[in-house]
Amino acid sequence: MHCQRLVSFFLIISIFTMTSCASLKYQTKVSLSQGIVGQVFEQKGNKMPQVGKAFSKGNPFPTTIYVFEPTNISQVQKIEGNIIKNITTRLVANYQTDDLGKFKIKLTPGKYTVVVGYEGAYFTPYFSTQNELSLIHVVANEFTNLDVIINVKASY
Repeated sequence: MHCQRLVSFFLIISIFTMTSCASLKYQTKVSLSQGIVGQVFEQKGNKMPQVGKAFSKGNPFPTTIYVFEPTNISQVQKIEGNIIKNITTRLVANYQTDDLGKFKIKLTPGKYTVVVGYEGAYFTPYFSTQNELSLIHVVANEFTNLDVIINVKASY
């Protein structure tokens, strides 16, 4: 009887150890070393180039970064310039920037559409030549830099 309890005890310890190691292996596997990094700015007012005046990206703008599956212009609703009211592709994740609009988002390798929250809608920084919204390609073991300049209230 004593041997059976001892065997049961070691069996439980073995299962616990294997489960713990499997968990550690899984955690290592999902530990990501790639994604996007950058900062969000907002420009307002006259931004025409002026002699003797340095270019400014604008003021830091804290907001939410939204990461969607690759999105084409045909997959959005109510678009006005760079402002979009609704995106119909799947939301992969969303992240809050810090108070200075800075962010670092870990993602698996692949293509994503990245937009930022702005006045109850989304702001897309650019469109590709194939009418894709701010398409970002995340490469393994690299962080892609993406500074977003919201220029809705700027004039040029």
